[in-house]
Amino acid sequence: MIYGVVAVLLICVTGAIAVAVDIPETDTVSEDSMIGVGISNAEMTDRLVPDPYYGSMMIKEGETDSFEFVLKNPGETTANVNFSVYNPGYSQYPIDPSWITITPSSVSIEAGKSINVKVDVAIPEGTKVATYDCMLNISDAQGIASAVMVMVDVYADTSIQFTPYSIYDWVEAGKEYTYNITINNTGTKEVSIDPKLSNEIGYSYPGAVSAFGNDDIEITSPSSVLPGESAIVKLKLTVPEGSKGEFYGSVDLNINDSSIYEDSDQVSLNFHVPVAPSEPYQIPFKVKENGTATIELKSTRPQFYSMKSYADPSFTVKIYDPQGKEVSPTLMSNMYGGSVSLASNPYLMIANLASSISGYQDNVQQYIDTYDVNVTPGTWTLSVLPSATESFDYSIEIKPSQ
Repeated sequence: MIYGVVAVLLICVTGAIAVAVDIPETDTVSEDSMIGVGISNAEMTDRLVPDPYYGSMMIKEGETDSFEFVLKNPGETTANVNFSVYNPGYSQYPIDPSWITITPSSVSIEAGKSINVKVDVAIPEGTKVATYDCMLNISDAQGIASAVMVMVDVYADTSIQFTPYSIYDWVEAGKEYTYNITINNTGTKEVSIDPKLSNEIGYSYPGAVSAFGNDDIEITSPSSVLPGESAIVKLKLTVPEGSKGEFYGSVDLNINDSSIYEDSDQVSLNFHVPVAPSEPYQIPFKVKENGTATIELKSTRPQFYSMKSYADPSFTVKIYDPQGKEVSPTLMSNMYGGSVSLASNPYLMIANLASSISGYQDNVQQYIDTYDVNVTPGTWTLSVLPSATESFDYSIEIKPSQ
């Protein structure tokens, strides 16, 4: 249906479609039909009317498929109709006219009558995987009357697979990290590859500055993958000192195989360099009578990053009494929690981060530390210095002595 919208826009909004002058009378249209002129909306609606104005298909290379449309002659006299193929010039991958057979190639339609037109599209073996398009021009004795848009997604059985499709990680400034991309060749031919970092770096919001640059990522890779074997593309990330924020980019594997869609052989990269605070956060709290203060510190971390080499969240906790003297709290418990969804859930942002248990996805992980400290009346201060987390929750419950 998307193709249909595109076709209608081309026909009705632009007000002109480039169409062919020469109208061959053979079933398979030749390249002579690629010279064009314009056609107005009035001519489109007043003479020969196709329904629908488009045809879209997915065809495997080396195979044939077809679609049909109804062509109506709303005029008052018989129309002698011919068809031709035209490539307007705006398409990156135009359909070769030799791929198309139109049945009938020419026909007479009585006034007020309609006919069915069949369009066969034969994709040669070895055709590059891509989306191809063209226009089918419809002509009568007065010239070009209307047109039908044709769009074909050509696909192929591929012998090349790679993993992962994306690399997400929390990293620390001043450290090095290594990541592997595995490319498998299950075919019978050697396939060349040439992995390179994309020159385009995206940002999470306008005005954001990248945490580091492409120069901080080194790629080591073989130049090809032999049939029946695998190749490893290694990425070495050296995070500069003082880095903070996000890095967005991609690795273009440049797999030289016609069965791979253009730009589908890219691995997206997203690295997050968290900011480590140098000073603790101070939380004053009032105590009215002698008792015990139970302090709970909780870090909730989304699992949008692998964080394979990153430490669990932790807290350096200090407590000061009303006189400013440090009092040592007692660690009562460490608790781990989280949230899990089915990996098939279409709303999950990063399905490839599913846990090792197939079919499940970690959404968030929680780390909860609980402390007790004996307190007396006055204003106390809780000092918390978090590590390996960028947010935390706290609660302080004061229980009077019995």
